[in-house]
Formats: sequence, structure tokens, C-alpha cells
Amino acid sequence: MISGQDNKTVILIAPVSVTVATAATSYGYLDTIGWDHCRFIYTQTIGTATGCAAKQFAIREGTNATAATAIVALTGGTATAASVAFVCGALNTVIGVGLIMDVDLRKRARYLRCQVTPGEKAVPVVVAILSRGKVEPGADEATYIPTEIEG
Repeated sequence: MISGQDNKTVILIAPVSVTVATAATSYGYLDTIGWDHCRFIYTQTIGTATGCAAKQFAIREGTNATAATAIVALTGGTATAASVAFVCGALNTVIGVGLIMDVDLRKRARYLRCQVTPGEKAVPVVVAILSRGKVEPGADEATYIPTEIEG
């Protein structure tokens, strides 16, 4: 299999998809069919405004493109409510945010929804890198298979 076919990069939340002047929640939807693993990379700009920081980040799952049920392990702490997400640190005007989360897709529903709630005047970006395991033997495995008894 060609290694480039084992990965796919998707921009879930682009910098222009949010209203920068408010703390508007943004969502990105991801179809995971055919993929085994996803790495979510979340980062955002810093700025001079008070409250320019990440507030919350969550990943939810569903059986269709609009469903979104909380995944307890991916909503932060011991929270079980669908409205709760990871709190990404105190509001700060000089410290940027970088968060990477790996998700085993073999144990999840087909669709994932990524939710980001930034602080005011903050611009978040979320990228998903999908990958799948190899389906053929690696080069380090034995290739010699005897067809008859030698001797």
C-alpha cells in the first residue's frame, strides 16, 4: 500500500470560520469511515484583548453527520454532560494554545464532531489527521517459506 494513502489531513475549523470579535462556538464534522485513528491538533492565535485564550475543546460522536453524543473521556475531567468540554487554561493575552488529542476510531461512532469555544478576539484552528493500519506484511517479516522438506 502506498504510504500516502494511509493518511488524510482535514481542516475541521479554519481560521476564517469563526466570528473573531465574540466567543462564538465553532464546530467541525468528520466522517471517519475506513480510518482507524485520528489525531486532532488544536491551536489558536494570541492577541492583545483581555480574554484572548481558548475556553473549551470537546469531541463528540454520532451515527450521522448532525448527531453529537458526549464521549465522557473526551469532554474533560469527570464531566458527563454534553455541554461540558476541556477547559484549556486561564485567559491569557501572551500564551498561545496548543493541544493534541489522539482518538482510537475503532471504538467510536462513524461521525465525530469537534467543538471549540475560544475567548473573545481569539481565532482557533483545528486540524484532523486520519490514519489507518497497514494491511500488508512489513519488510521485517520472514519472506522465505519452504514448499517441501529440504535435506
